[in-house]
Amino acid sequence: MKQSNVLHVVWLICMMLITVNVSSITASAHTETEVPKELVTSAEYYGGMYGIEPNLILAICFAESSYRCKAENGSCVGLMQFNTATHQDIMETKAVYDIFDQNQNLSCGCHVLYELMEENNDINVVLMKYNGDKTGLKKYYQDGTVSEYALKVLELKALLDDHKTVY
Repeated sequence: MKQSNVLHVVWLICMMLITVNVSSITASAHTETEVPKELVTSAEYYGGMYGIEPNLILAICFAESSYRCKAENGSCVGLMQFNTATHQDIMETKAVYDIFDQNQNLSCGCHVLYELMEENNDINVVLMKYNGDKTGLKKYYQDGTVSEYALKVLELKALLDDHKTVY
């Protein structure tokens, strides 16, 4: 086997081990408290409206903001870290006046998620695009490597699907 192939295999094994370790830490760290009931109700409502699994919405909310309505990261705000700069048109169409409001944030975030799901059948691609991870997408298309963000969201969703609680 060529040295470059051996290095590639070693690198892949290291990445898998890191992913397993991060996943087990994430799973054990986030199974102690329940999702806020009002957030579950909102996720069920907007999930039904957009045809999105409520647990996927809840998993994204946790990954993006740890369920904090007032979370901010530049122009990304609220539970779903809705990008107000990129998606101003959605806010205008929906007449959103308080993007930090739980329901208005979920309405806008789920709208974006719905559009991405309409364009893509691959949930990994949907999540990486939602996260704005162009580097991760390029890597995914090259060698199938799924981003840490997408893995985290899917792991959190699996915990919720198994009726385990995350917070």
